[in-house]
Amino acid sequence: DVYKRQVHKLPEEAKTEEIIDLIRKLNADSKVKGILIFRPLPKNIDEKLIELAIDPKKDLDCINPINKAKLYDGDVSGFMPLSPKAAIELLEYYGYDLSKNALIINRSQVVGRPLAMLLLNRNATVTIAHSKTKNLIELTKKADYIFTAMGSKKSLDKSYFTKDSIIIDLTIGIDENGKLCGDLNQEDIKEFVKAYTPVPGGVGSLTNLLLIEAMING
Repeated sequence: DVYKRQVHKLPEEAKTEEIIDLIRKLNADSKVKGILIFRPLPKNIDEKLIELAIDPKKDLDCINPINKAKLYDGDVSGFMPLSPKAAIELLEYYGYDLSKNALIINRSQVVGRPLAMLLLNRNATVTIAHSKTKNLIELTKKADYIFTAMGSKKSLDKSYFTKDSIIIDLTIGIDENGKLCGDLNQEDIKEFVKAYTPVPGGVGSLTNLLLIEAMING
């Protein structure tokens, strides 16, 4: 059954060696088609060793250095981080030309950097920003496409955008009312910008489908 999943929960105080032992067992299990590590990990865990432990052939989130190197070399035939892939596929499905100015507000190994590579492969001119960037409004207003994954709930209102802005919100958080939300202040921007992805119901939904696809085809 390709849809069956195993969830392994370890205590926060678990040691790096314990996680690696579990990963090795999953690597050796022919019934396991893919491995996904939920992050952030506790500070006492050595993430680099965890990344090295995952079999590249089961690395659903593309965190093994072998898969990262393939992606950064332009090879997108194998596993890649699913949220960036979902963002690109969503825009291409609706026929958007990505060979324009793109701003990514995230610099992580699982979102910002792989997303930059995917966009470069499509001839986009890419700028990477983050939560500490001082001239963020200036950058967002100059970009044709804005990909945000700051984890800063409802912080981006229409003052950051123009009427031609196309925004992909990759953040999933919980607001003060206990509802899912992203970086965008949707109520403020929804009648102002050209297009945006909602949270919930946007990139996250497609990411789940791509996860299933990766396990079937992996």
